[in-house]
Amino acid sequence: MIKQRLGDVMFSRIPVIAPQTFVNSSSKTFSYFHGISHTFLARKFSKIQPDVVHCRSYHAAWAALKVKERYQFEYKIVFDGRDMWPEEMALKNNYAQNSSDYLFLKGIEGELLSKCELSVGVSDEMCTHYQKLSAKNVQCVYLSADTDTFSSSFMREKYDSDVIRFCYVGALDEGGWHKVSELHKLYTKLKELFKKTHLTIVTTSDHGAIRAKFNDIPESEMTLTSSRSREELATILSTQHFGLMAYFSPKNNLHIALGKILLAIKTVEYLSAGLPMICNQYCGGASRLLNENDLGVSYSPEDISLEKERILSLYNLESGERCLDFARCNFNMNENAKKYLSIYQELLKPLSENADVK
Repeated sequence: MIKQRLGDVMFSRIPVIAPQTFVNSSSKTFSYFHGISHTFLARKFSKIQPDVVHCRSYHAAWAALKVKERYQFEYKIVFDGRDMWPEEMALKNNYAQNSSDYLFLKGIEGELLSKCELSVGVSDEMCTHYQKLSAKNVQCVYLSADTDTFSSSFMREKYDSDVIRFCYVGALDEGGWHKVSELHKLYTKLKELFKKTHLTIVTTSDHGAIRAKFNDIPESEMTLTSSRSREELATILSTQHFGLMAYFSPKNNLHIALGKILLAIKTVEYLSAGLPMICNQYCGGASRLLNENDLGVSYSPEDISLEKERILSLYNLESGERCLDFARCNFNMNENAKKYLSIYQELLKPLSENADVK
């Protein structure tokens, strides 16, 4: 499937003894993700002799760094971690912040940030986090979307409706980051503010469990669906007015730290579809963008206090087009590809001012 989508682009698989879907990273298990895999990776690099190795995870960056050191390759490494992996592992496995496992993972992170030629953050807050950890070199490239597909489905006439349509896209589970109960609480508050509302939830999570939590909402007022393509999702979002990000209420410092950098792909999709957002303030990467660029409102999940007039001020074509424009400038996947190319070329400048990147 991946090879088909990539077409003529070279694609290879490197076997890993312990995939992350089965084994969680700790000081005891970390080596199982690497070991002999580094030998296979070194053989691949010997054949293609890359100039830049772009790594989209902590494990990938660690493999690239250790292979570079052991086999004396000269490629530059772009560490593109995408999230706060040590903190996520700590929460998932109940590691205390002073535990040997958490400190081990933080040591991995520190070595990557100090030794990789460049680290990429997907939100301004993530970049700040990396800089505080003394990263060698940091640049921000936001998450990407097919903004052309989403914007082309935008319906200008939808604001003529007397029903305000709210939507949620993505995983939704009481045991996950985005909780059904928090979305229910947010939508209940919105129902108090407006006479006619409708909620659309686009998710592959358990529809039965979600419907059970929303059993006080009339079926005619709620749509539960899923999408199989970006085109299908764009069509669904084209009739909506606001995107929701309910998230959850943080219980400890790790929760707060993780939420602080969160941008989330749903933020990119909402804004690319021209939808202002109503966002949990603990989703720091998203809420800052919304507040600074007049793209939505943020709220405290402990006490949801939303102003009807403020939400209505975003219920218009001008606000929708402002979201579209922001997304085109910051999330367009073709423009972000150009940013990455510029990063690669900048890294190679000492080799050649006009290097062809491999």
